[in-house]
Amino acid sequence: MNLGLTTRRAVGMALGLSLLVVLACGSSDEPAAPAAPAAPTATPTAPAVFPTFTLPTATPVPAAPLPGVTVVAKPKPTATPKPALIPGEKPLYGGVTNLPMTGTNRWDPLHGNQGFGWGTIANIGNLFGQYIRANLTDRLTLEGDLAESWEIKDGGKTWVLKIRKGVLDHEGNEFTVEDAYYNAYRIIERPNGVRANRFGCFREFLSPITEGDNGAGATIANPGAEITGPNELTLRLPVAKGAWVNCFASGWNSVTPSKYAKQIDADTATGYRDFDFDKGEVVGTGPFKIVEGEMANYWKAERHSQYFRDGRPYMDGFNLFAIPDATTRIANFRVGRIDAAEVFSTGFKLRPVLDLQKAIGEEAAFPIVAAPGFRGFELNVTKAPFGPQTDPTARKVRQAIQTRMDRGEMSTLCHDGIGFFSTPYFIGQSWVYTQEEWFENLIGLDPNTDKKKADVVAAQALMKSAGYGPDNRISTDILENDACRADLIVEQLSDIYIDVTRNTIASSGVIRETAKKLEFGLRLESKGASFVDPAAFYISIHQTFEKGGFTFGGWDNPEWYELKEKELLLVDEKDRAPVLREMADILWNQDAGWIGMVRPGLLQGHRGTWRGWSPPLFHASNYSLENVWLSPVAKNPYPALPQI
Repeated sequence: MNLGLTTRRAVGMALGLSLLVVLACGSSDEPAAPAAPAAPTATPTAPAVFPTFTLPTATPVPAAPLPGVTVVAKPKPTATPKPALIPGEKPLYGGVTNLPMTGTNRWDPLHGNQGFGWGTIANIGNLFGQYIRANLTDRLTLEGDLAESWEIKDGGKTWVLKIRKGVLDHEGNEFTVEDAYYNAYRIIERPNGVRANRFGCFREFLSPITEGDNGAGATIANPGAEITGPNELTLRLPVAKGAWVNCFASGWNSVTPSKYAKQIDADTATGYRDFDFDKGEVVGTGPFKIVEGEMANYWKAERHSQYFRDGRPYMDGFNLFAIPDATTRIANFRVGRIDAAEVFSTGFKLRPVLDLQKAIGEEAAFPIVAAPGFRGFELNVTKAPFGPQTDPTARKVRQAIQTRMDRGEMSTLCHDGIGFFSTPYFIGQSWVYTQEEWFENLIGLDPNTDKKKADVVAAQALMKSAGYGPDNRISTDILENDACRADLIVEQLSDIYIDVTRNTIASSGVIRETAKKLEFGLRLESKGASFVDPAAFYISIHQTFEKGGFTFGGWDNPEWYELKEKELLLVDEKDRAPVLREMADILWNQDAGWIGMVRPGLLQGHRGTWRGWSPPLFHASNYSLENVWLSPVAKNPYPALPQI
């Protein structure tokens, strides 16, 4: 039984189908010398005080074609979006772009705060390489990076990486298989007891390295990482897990030459220290190198002239300036002091962005990114009225709530129509659901008035069959920190005889600590995925807190967990897909343990002179500038934003 979600069709969405993954990969533009922007409609916040250094801006020259990179054993693409380029334009060399740094960080990519946006750029794809990575155009297909190819053996338990020859780091030294080994060692063994930031999925999947192994000749049983031949690094999993490769290829997994990593790992007196820029320890293999900087203030990066991908990068460099305040970042973007800015400070609404676009004109471009993740609420299923979990009456109440929720109204009122249904599986993963199935079966954004009324009637009928009605209503509360979502939940649930009192707590962390005590009826949750695979959702979100997830309301369906463990051990997508669909049906329809709402599209603003940039699929992934070049013509390369 689908309870109102299966039969809904996503027609008449404010964005129609323009919010598909295709838009997750548009390109950007950026000028060496931006044209004067249109006068702002309001007096902007004073721009940040920037350092006085300047970078020379080379005269753009035609770029040479990039030789192809041979890749083997890569999964089939799940979507084929392309960067939005201007027809007839050819890539040019030269120029520098200015970007905002949103907070402090670390130089060490293993331990850096690899969070949102441009402020964490040094720890991702611009300074450091990866073993394998998501393609910079479609963000889904995997390709070789420091490993030119890979081979899967033993039914998925053994991964043999061929480390690319001739890759030179920023000091001119060749990156070796020993460097590749030591990076795996750092993740698995945690030198000095320091846990790698956001590497839980990677470390969980690999076997430990036996104490004393130096990666060169030691005979050990089933090590997690081992040098097995010239330029050959072998990684072993205790069991085959299909989700592992996407975690392994995520933007979090940056790799450094081992020279300085060994130095800081050997510094046991302090337990751990960061790479020291003043001592020349910030060295990578990526397309750009840091030549001047203070972690909390500014960075100056220049083109890595010996980058192994011939012809890349196009730009001479980039600058990062500390601008932690979102309003100030947008003000500086408006007047041309910086060339890109995440516009999250708009409250994930479209209207402020349309105003900004109107003020700046073609000097600004705003791709909409349909980012995977969860946004909705859970129910406390440990007690009535939403539990006990297995109680048939309580289950009907949860199903009624799932049926009643009008996601289209939430998208319109809270996000100006750029919301999309929060699901366990990202729309780009067409091997789980086709695009048509995803819209028809999982979202419920049908604007048809008669259909909306029918959903309310169906939800009321479920409530009445559970013993509730106009004269016997449920009273509960919701832990929340989002007024718009909370207001709509209160309003919509009132229609099905549920009176909800808001318990507003600003901090998500405090909400979760309160939730751990089971002191709630409903609880808002919003969480993005750290890598693009269905496992990213059920590992980090829908499992109980004790099992590493964010379920605090006691939802612990044995059948769902059994399927999860089965799916985790499957490698082939054709085997994983039917199990994942069954898991989704239990989660959303049969047991209704989570109520999916609407996630907003993410808007990434940049200058209209950027070309070749593909925005990341979610705001905490790779912001690589490797393919970005600067056009002398400012033009928005993306489809026009919807008008409201």
